[in-house]
Amino acid sequence: MNLRTIARLLTAAISLIAVAGCNSRPGQSLALTEQSEAANSPHVQPFVFQDEIKSDIYYLASDRLEGRGVETEGLNLAADFIATRFQSLGLKPLPGLDGYFQPFEITTAESIDPATTLASVEKTYKVAKDFTALSFSGEGEFSAPIAFAGYGVADPKNHYDDYADLDVKGKVVLVMRFEPHDDQGKSRWTKESTDDWTPNAHLESKARVAAEHGARALLLVNTPTFHDQGDDRLPPFSRKYVGGVTLPVLQVKRAVADQLLQQGGAAKLAELQKQIDHNIKPASADLNNVSIKGNVAIKRTKKTVKNVIAYLPGAGPHADEYVVVGSHYRPRTSPCKFPAKSRNCFRPPRRGMIAPPRRPPHEPNSPPPPPPAPSITARMTTRPAPPQCSNSRASSPTAPQGILRSAPSSSQPSPPRNQA
Repeated sequence: MNLRTIARLLTAAISLIAVAGCNSRPGQSLALTEQSEAANSPHVQPFVFQDEIKSDIYYLASDRLEGRGVETEGLNLAADFIATRFQSLGLKPLPGLDGYFQPFEITTAESIDPATTLASVEKTYKVAKDFTALSFSGEGEFSAPIAFAGYGVADPKNHYDDYADLDVKGKVVLVMRFEPHDDQGKSRWTKESTDDWTPNAHLESKARVAAEHGARALLLVNTPTFHDQGDDRLPPFSRKYVGGVTLPVLQVKRAVADQLLQQGGAAKLAELQKQIDHNIKPASADLNNVSIKGNVAIKRTKKTVKNVIAYLPGAGPHADEYVVVGSHYRPRTSPCKFPAKSRNCFRPPRRGMIAPPRRPPHEPNSPPPPPPAPSITARMTTRPAPPQCSNSRASSPTAPQGILRSAPSSSQPSPPRNQA
């Protein structure tokens, strides 16, 4: 298999992965340019047509595919679509699989079990009214004293540690969401970054840091300043937040947090946030003689999903080499209507952002071509044989008419999951 063939397949693979399982229109193979004599120059790289990629993005992001959630018909349509494109490209199913699908099981969080509880010495709190459990939470009972740990951040790079002078081993930790703010309500640590917040603000990060310091459970609370929506909303229970955290994680209303802080002789949450944001120094403290108990139970279900995977075998001197193509086609975000106001939804890119326009090979006054690209050799790592696959789906979807439409102006990427 020559380098040009490898480059063409790698281009197709990268395009597929970049657009969450990007595929060309039904009835056509993923269009790669037919190379003329000029295009056969080693200085010209093969590429996928921009319109083909854009059409695939809009089809996979269309209402018909239902956000491609687990166990939706839209997810199956996307899988069939990708498998059809793999076949039209001449890619082969992996040995041991029945078709292009590799099934495996995942565990999803379905809902909060009624056994979930939270209570202090003075009051029993109600689920959905005073608190909620997060779906990535660990499960189990807890009963322990409470400590307030600011934003729940331990970041040596920014010389900030809410746990520096606080022993939380065996305790329930109360922390605010986000991270220290500047006067405009933005992160103090992302001035030279395109991100709104650092990974310190991710909810799983806060939970893992608390667990690393020996906490028994974690209580999150919305900050009173900069992010106040007026009603102090609790986050909806979402099954996309699954796995990786061992300790119970709940979010409480600010009124609950202020009650606990007051009982422990601390200032109100708004005053503590103002102090931390202004000084960029922790205000952590044990809440004297304040304990809380609770239980987190989540209804979970195992479901079967599938990867879409294929390969191109080598030939001649490269007979022992392979190009392996996989497609991640289930997003972690939900579909949304346009104009989209939520940052937690999928947005197709702006027009012209799919691929840069390509200058004709002999355009006058064009800059000299770049040097030839280095040789690329793709080898398949030896791995255990994949599990046998169930019968692959026979039907392939047909893209609805009118899918290729004008792109919306908003194209901000979705934030890392569970951020802030």
